[in-house]
Amino acid sequence: MTHDTSTSAAAAPDISNGNASVSESSFTVKAGLAQMLKGGVIMDVTDAAQARIAEDAGACAVMALERVPADIRAEGGVARMSDPGKIKEIQEAVTIPVMAKARIGHFVECQILEALGVDYIDESEVLTPADDAFHVQKARFNVPFVCGCRNLGEALRRIAEGAAMIRTKGEAGTGDVVEAVKHMRTLNHDIARAKAALQEGGDLAIRALARELGVDAGLLKQTAELGRLPVVNFAAGGVATPADAALMMQLGCDGVFVGSGIFKSGDAAKRAKAIVRATTHFRDAKVLAECSEGLGEAMVGISVSSMKPEQKLAGRAKCIGYALRRDIGTLIDGLPVTFVKRLLHHAPLRRSAVSHSTGRRAQPYRKIDRTDRPLAILRQRSRIRLSIRKGALKEMRRIYKGALMADDVFRREILTAAMAGTRNSWRH
Repeated sequence: MTHDTSTSAAAAPDISNGNASVSESSFTVKAGLAQMLKGGVIMDVTDAAQARIAEDAGACAVMALERVPADIRAEGGVARMSDPGKIKEIQEAVTIPVMAKARIGHFVECQILEALGVDYIDESEVLTPADDAFHVQKARFNVPFVCGCRNLGEALRRIAEGAAMIRTKGEAGTGDVVEAVKHMRTLNHDIARAKAALQEGGDLAIRALARELGVDAGLLKQTAELGRLPVVNFAAGGVATPADAALMMQLGCDGVFVGSGIFKSGDAAKRAKAIVRATTHFRDAKVLAECSEGLGEAMVGISVSSMKPEQKLAGRAKCIGYALRRDIGTLIDGLPVTFVKRLLHHAPLRRSAVSHSTGRRAQPYRKIDRTDRPLAILRQRSRIRLSIRKGALKEMRRIYKGALMADDVFRREILTAAMAGTRNSWRH
């Protein structure tokens, strides 16, 4: 893709992918490609030699990255996309699909990976996030994307952005599967809740639950009807043994990602074959016992319970995302009067507001200092910015959308911050 450098400096800032000329490719085709990986194991590799070990062990695909997650944790620093030369070496070394990781929000890394001809792109929290406000708008790319989730809200927001495959986030590089189990159980619970809402309350209940989760009502209804996500869902983060892989499969995953658990163990080739076999025969306890025998020393793990919140990778880049800009008609079709009243009552506003119920302008509020400051919510080095500059209904809608679309753990903090500050009386 070419750019006119003579006009780029004068162009207005753009938060798109830079792929405005690329037509949206078929989501059905992308999701269908991911279906071919069901029941398989995808292994993290850093070079051609590891890729060959993975292919010989029976992996359905390999994930190219500059360092395995355990090394990223140990060495720190900024983790980026793998060197294109390494990716080419891996592509030439194996015949199975090759995936590659890109930083969250770094659409240029995604453009490079697409140009290299990788089969899938993983917009991964394992790498250092490049954008703390937006994920990549994946629907504009021809290559399918994989994204992580911790609950149904996150999963459907990533699918709305164009992700054709979902995985649990877990805690990569720890060898502790507890977070992956937690995320999968949470996802199963949320899907069961959506299914019950559809059966008991129909479309009205689905729309209400969609507003609560911050997702598109159509996607939520489709998920409830299917009783599962509309795309393939793999387990990832902390899988280190054949038993771990079988556990995640029995919880309902379609396959398994394994990273540090293989190439940080004593016998990588033997462990890789055992995990592939366990994933295939995940309900046969006798086969699982055979798979787990004589594998050598497992990777030295890190207990997630001993980690500080800022050390966890799954909490990175809690951003509103492009789902805020896509398919959100059901989320903003009218705001609750009580919400608008509470927000106008508490929020630091500079100008007179428009009444939600009558459309008339409200009485001017008293001038408040520092009304133009953005609301910054900081947690685990992630940030969501919501600015309150005008006391108009349009601004109230924007804040309300942000509260809906933000990740679940932030919704309360956003609403609290939005309604914090000097009190003002509500008048019509």
